[in-house]
Amino acid sequence: MRAAGGKTWDGRFYLTVLLLCFFVGAFGGFLLATIGTFGGELRGYLSDYFALAAGGRLSISFFSVLWDVFRWPLAAAAFSLTPLGVGAIPALLMIRGFLLSYAAACFGALMGVEGAAVAAAVFGVTALFAVPALLVIACESFRSAFLRVSGACPLPECKPRPAVLLPGAGVLVIAAALQWTVSPALMSAVCARFFS
Repeated sequence: MRAAGGKTWDGRFYLTVLLLCFFVGAFGGFLLATIGTFGGELRGYLSDYFALAAGGRLSISFFSVLWDVFRWPLAAAAFSLTPLGVGAIPALLMIRGFLLSYAAACFGALMGVEGAAVAAAVFGVTALFAVPALLVIACESFRSAFLRVSGACPLPECKPRPAVLLPGAGVLVIAAALQWTVSPALMSAVCARFFS
C-alpha cells in the first residue's frame, strides 16, 4: 500500500500501531489497578458474587455475551468507513486493553491469588479468542481508514476486505459460544474451589 508522499505501508505497520495502543492501554489499566485503593465494600461485593458463582446460581444472557464479544469489532468496522477511523480505531484498542487489564488486575489486587484465578476464568476466553479476532478486524479496518485518509485508493475501494474480516468474525462466533457455555462453568469451578 502506498500512502501520501510515496511511503509504502504493509500490514505490519497497522498491526504494530494497534498492538502498541492495546498494550499501552493494558499497562495503564494494570498500573491504575495496582496503585489504586479499593474500599472494603467492593471486596465484599465481589466475595458475595463469587460465592453465588461457586453455587452455580448465576445465569448469563446469550445477548449480553454477544454484546460483550461483538461490540468492539463492530465499532472498529464502523470506524473504517470514515476518516475518523485513523484516530478512533487505535483509541478503541487502547480503551479495550485498558478495560480488560484493569478488570483483571482489580480481581488480583482485591483477592490475591484467588482473584487472579477467577480473572483467568472470567477473561480467559476473551484473551485467547476475542482479542486476537478484534486485532485482525481492527487492523483491516485501520488499513481501510488509513488508505481513505492518505488518498492511496479511490474512496469506493477503501473498504475492509471480506477475506480478512470473515475469519475474524468466525473466531468471534467461537469466542461467543465458549464464553456462553465454558466460561460460566469454569468460573463456577474456580469460585467453588476458593470462595465456597
